[in-house]
Amino acid sequence: MLKSVWGHFVLGLFLCAHFLTFGQEQGQYVADYDTSYVKDFRHRFNLSFLTEAKQNTINALSSSRKIINYQTNLSLPTYGIMFSYRWLNAQLSIPVPGISYTAPDRVNTRSYALGLGFTARKWYLKNFFEYFKGYYMSNPWVVFPAYKPGEIKPYNNMESITYYFTAYYGFNGNKYSHKALLWQSEIQKKSAGSLLMGVTGGYKWIASDQSIFDSEPLNAPVNAVQYYVLGLNIGYAYTFKIGKRFSLSGLIVPGANYITARYNSNVDSYIAYENSFGLNAEARLQLFWEKGNYYSGLGYTGYVLTNLLSDETPVGSTHNYIRFNFGYRFKLRPIKFLKPFVLSN
Repeated sequence: MLKSVWGHFVLGLFLCAHFLTFGQEQGQYVADYDTSYVKDFRHRFNLSFLTEAKQNTINALSSSRKIINYQTNLSLPTYGIMFSYRWLNAQLSIPVPGISYTAPDRVNTRSYALGLGFTARKWYLKNFFEYFKGYYMSNPWVVFPAYKPGEIKPYNNMESITYYFTAYYGFNGNKYSHKALLWQSEIQKKSAGSLLMGVTGGYKWIASDQSIFDSEPLNAPVNAVQYYVLGLNIGYAYTFKIGKRFSLSGLIVPGANYITARYNSNVDSYIAYENSFGLNAEARLQLFWEKGNYYSGLGYTGYVLTNLLSDETPVGSTHNYIRFNFGYRFKLRPIKFLKPFVLSN
């Protein structure tokens, strides 16, 4: 399977190389932004090799009011490619045997993920789906006195499904480039930022054959959680230009959300509730470097989705990603069969 995936990588790169050219610049978009602040490379084939590490953590509040942490044991890091051309942006990374590390003294975590997005000049839409099976409690001593600090408790059959979407409007899209932060298909020539407002929503499902937490208000041990969220967010994004080659970008968008959920107990009692509220947030930080057609980025992305505000349902989750990439911007010849898809110079 791994050889097949990498084989498709190589074939795709070979086909792209057929259309590469080092001649005159072609296919540039008509500028709908302030050219003294933003430089556009969407007409180039922006190709990066990347390495990424990610972690999913589920948090629950114990009856003693201490946070319980359930963590995945994923192979770290993964390796792959990221590319951007015209309106098309994609990223794919997979673990590579021998150079991706998985802690042998913990559980085996299986995972699947898919993300899609749309990044316009002022509208920024993104959604992702993630599935994990295999967690471990990283601090079991807070609820099980027999465990010592540093020991873990396996939850091999614990599963989670997350679907999450964000839709933001940026008020300064003519000077601030969100594509520079997300896909690096543009660069920020001068420091600029933008106020962001929008909505978030999602679905979360968590289940285990063991109790996840004991709910005193519900008088029951809970082993399955399912909830829907919809929230409003407001935040800010800013890119600070550091000299000629470097820039530092940051984004923080907190919000409040309405939650409707249901819970299952180990004692087969079914519990449902409505009208609860929680918190959500998205944060990004990226250090970017560019010289000529070469560019590189080191970035962090984090999502928080929690309803710890509710005494009956104290569960939350975080999704964290660290990415490093190094790439080159290739010029392309016109590709006739891609013109109907607006993917040709």
